[in-house]
Amino acid sequence: MKDKAALLFVITEDESVKNLITETAAGMATPVFVASAAEAIEKAKAALPFAFVIDYDLKSTTGLEVFRLLKTALADLKVIMLSANNNISLAVSAAKMGVDEFLKKPLQSEVFFKALKSLLDEAQKISRFEFPKESGFEWLLGNSPAAEKLIAEAEATLQDFKDIIIISGEGIDGPAFAQVLHHNGRVAKRKIITLDLLSFEPVAQETHFWTLLQKLLTVKEGALESEENLCGMVLLNNFDMLAYHFRHSILDFLKNKARRIGADKLDKRVRLVLVASGQEGIAAFEAEGLLEAFNVIRIPPLHERKNDLPLILSAYIQKYNSLYSKSVKFISTAGLDLLFSFDFPGNYRQLEAMVSSAVLRSRSEFLGIEEMPLTLSNLEKITLARLAARRDFGMNSAQREFDRNLLDVVFEKSGKNLDRAAQFLSLPRTAFLEKLG
Repeated sequence: MKDKAALLFVITEDESVKNLITETAAGMATPVFVASAAEAIEKAKAALPFAFVIDYDLKSTTGLEVFRLLKTALADLKVIMLSANNNISLAVSAAKMGVDEFLKKPLQSEVFFKALKSLLDEAQKISRFEFPKESGFEWLLGNSPAAEKLIAEAEATLQDFKDIIIISGEGIDGPAFAQVLHHNGRVAKRKIITLDLLSFEPVAQETHFWTLLQKLLTVKEGALESEENLCGMVLLNNFDMLAYHFRHSILDFLKNKARRIGADKLDKRVRLVLVASGQEGIAAFEAEGLLEAFNVIRIPPLHERKNDLPLILSAYIQKYNSLYSKSVKFISTAGLDLLFSFDFPGNYRQLEAMVSSAVLRSRSEFLGIEEMPLTLSNLEKITLARLAARRDFGMNSAQREFDRNLLDVVFEKSGKNLDRAAQFLSLPRTAFLEKLG
């Protein structure tokens, strides 16, 4: 678990409570003693604690008032409240406000340890990104540096309630990944509301958008709504398609939404997610500091994750074996080598489409180059990439090396059938044989 998740903020004036918490939490959490809600809010901006301990019996205010102030500024509070008052109505009021545990003073070490461990276990569960088991997320598999960085960014995002920008890239389902984040997060029971920004009437596009967005972000009055009926994530589709000034105003609003809507009215458990198809869609706003309020997650393109290809390919093969009633077990070494040299401009979606077509064509337990739905243009690019990686030939021999390697690949792809190979290159059989040497 990350260090910031093991922080425990404590607000109390009772020295005996401070001593007991320090001793009991040793090795499990790091207590940080703060004097007020204001100090707790300020320090939480730098390092969010996994829980708070709030003493109800304070000199200048009450623990419930401190809790109310914290709740207006921080998105999700896990709170243990202490009190020397054994009043049942007070405990009920605290529970209704959202306090997780209400413990009586003098505080017992065993009781406090049990309550603290329960909240810590929950925080640790939230901090781990769990892979979705349903089809469509095979591309997440892998342990390359790029894949591990993506998962680390996802886990860091689960720790707080910052809004998110997902840079998805070609062939990546950014909205689907946003939903995975939501279902791993703190308010997974809440629903996701998707707004297609291009669906608003052009003449009054911005007016309609702001009216609906502010409604979604405002705390619902009363306690009648269940978690399942409340909004937990607002997913904004087609953000890249908006005019520059509209995108700018959305980012500026989200950065300052607590001030725009009012900290006491803002539902901080609602997270906004913008999906951009590339870095270009948001780069212009970085210099203005408009991205500071967001967790930015960049999904790495497939060409940065070549070491993950075997795992991803295996998952896709299993998927389409089941769909097409096939029994492919593996991909040939030559086929895998070919894919390692391909840049996949269509990204993960292109790879999946290739595997789907290859499995459908398969007639044995393995996939070879012959089954790969690669065009001549694809093979030329692969051949060029292979030669560029070698760098062991001179300029005079470059064309000759290229032609020879391309012919070898085409011959392999044709199942070593001369007629089919010649036809693939639109050459007479004799001309192909002459080039093949």
